Amino acid sequence: MSSSAFYKQGFKPRRQDGGQSAVVFCFYQVKYVIWVKRREAKPDLEVQSYKAATSCPPYSSHPLMTFTKPLFRNLIRTMANATPSTPTAHIRPVQTTDLPQLLNMNNAAVPAVNTLSLDELTKLTTDALACLVAEVGGQPAGFLLCLAEGTNYDSRNYAWLTGKLERFAYTDRICIAEGARGQRLGEALYATLFDHPNIKGRPYACEVNTRPPNPGSLRFHKRLGFSEIGEQDNGDKAVVFLKREPSKIKGTSS
Repeated sequence: MSSSAFYKQGFKPRRQDGGQSAVVFCFYQVKYVIWVKRREAKPDLEVQSYKAATSCPPYSSHPLMTFTKPLFRNLIRTMANATPSTPTAHIRPVQTTDLPQLLNMNNAAVPAVNTLSLDELTKLTTDALACLVAEVGGQPAGFLLCLAEGTNYDSRNYAWLTGKLERFAYTDRICIAEGARGQRLGEALYATLFDHPNIKGRPYACEVNTRPPNPGSLRFHKRLGFSEIGEQDNGDKAVVFLKREPSKIKGTSS
């Protein structure tokens, strides 16, 4: 039986249908509840009628519809409101035992960041104004390393900032493990950095690659309130520098 014939008969299933009528009815019942949900969520939605939304007439007055509609409505609402559960991230200071995992995480993120040896990473974490780790399920899933002005650091980007700003809290690198992306760990790390007691009124600074391009990181930092303050072409790489004033700091969701 076609769906149009099914509804023209006012839902009168016959034995020869072999259950098809019930299946078709359930299908359009779901479409009906979805339509109702859309109208509830957006009252100004330009949907003239249920028929326009589902290509079938409403049978909300039918006894079977009246009986099953609340069940389907609850089902659709549960599905619409359900969100995937993600482990809670714990942001904490770096520990020595984290370094091998952070090194692997860093070197997997090249060319967004430069390659490091374990000795180089150890020195950076020792000299850091703040080095924060996002821990998920008891394991490091991301980290942010921030340096202050006056640090003995052989970096062209750090040298550029030193010539432009008297004081700064420079995000030398932020890395998220590939399997932990999409959990807003970057925002959680920055939210903790923004409240870190070592910052002491310093403006926040960072750079993002423009060659090779890293548009995702640029959008991310601008969403957090960073704005461009300059560019530098290093030959093998080109970067754009960004800064955020402490006065702009607001809590970010994580």
